[in-house]
Amino acid sequence: MRLSAAIALTFLTGCASLDNTSFAPLDAKLEATGSGGAQYLVLVNTSSQTLHHYRFTGEIQNDNTLMYMGNNSFSQLPSRAPATTYVFRGFGEVLEPGKEMRFRTQSGAGVQGSIHIPVSSIQISGTCDEGPFRQGWQMNGAGQLQPVGRKANGSPTPP
Repeated sequence: MRLSAAIALTFLTGCASLDNTSFAPLDAKLEATGSGGAQYLVLVNTSSQTLHHYRFTGEIQNDNTLMYMGNNSFSQLPSRAPATTYVFRGFGEVLEPGKEMRFRTQSGAGVQGSIHIPVSSIQISGTCDEGPFRQGWQMNGAGQLQPVGRKANGSPTPP
């Protein structure tokens, strides 16, 4: 079962591994709201080339688990819940250099909302005519997203 899921993930995203790729055409930032949280996740084509027939899936993650209060001896609920994750998808024919895509959370009823859970990391995996890509960002101490596996200027970090 796990092997078939890994093969399906590789086929859908075009990535041969779970490591970040050297081709990293996008940059991520969170657009803040006045009341806390983020209004949008913004992805920008920071490559110097137009992306053709792009598609990707991403996750916004909160690595902190939520704690339930109460006596667990009377309940089947666990005392901890897994990290909260928002999933987003993007696709299109053409994405010019410097152009942005904006994402918000979406409920089952299709209502869009702000991102109110603290963000710890963001991962995207996708492909376009220019090649497959897998990128990640981690929230730093200053509350800014910083690329994982890449320097701030976009060049790969040494292993």
